[in-house]
Amino acid sequence: MNLQEAMALVEEGWKFTPDKYPGLYRLPIIGEETTRFAISHVNLHFQKSAGALGALVEQWDHGKDGGEEESIRLRSIAIKQVINSLRLVRLVGLHDFEVAHEITAWATERIPGLGDVLT
Repeated sequence: MNLQEAMALVEEGWKFTPDKYPGLYRLPIIGEETTRFAISHVNLHFQKSAGALGALVEQWDHGKDGGEEESIRLRSIAIKQVINSLRLVRLVGLHDFEVAHEITAWATERIPGLGDVLT
C-alpha cells in the first residue's frame, strides 16, 4: 500500500457523519465549521493516544516493564497516531505528493548527504 492508498483508506474508514457524530446535526454537510469539527475531533484522538502513551511510558520511570503486552500496546498507539495523522492530512487538504515532498524536505535538512542521493 502506498501513501495515497493509505490516506484514502483512512478517509473511507473514518467518515464524519451526523449519525456517528451527533454534534454535526447542527452544522452544514460541507463547510468550514464541519471541517473544524472534524479537525477538533481528530485532535481529541491525538490527545487520547498521547495520554495512553504517557501512562504506559511513565511506568518505566518506576522500573516497571510491561513485557509483550506493553509492546502490543505501544504498536497499537503508534498505528493509531499514524491513522490520526493521515486523517488530519486529508482534512487540511493535503495530497499524498505534498506530504511526500514535505517529508523529503524535512529529511534532507537533517540527514547529511541525502539530498545528493535523492537528486
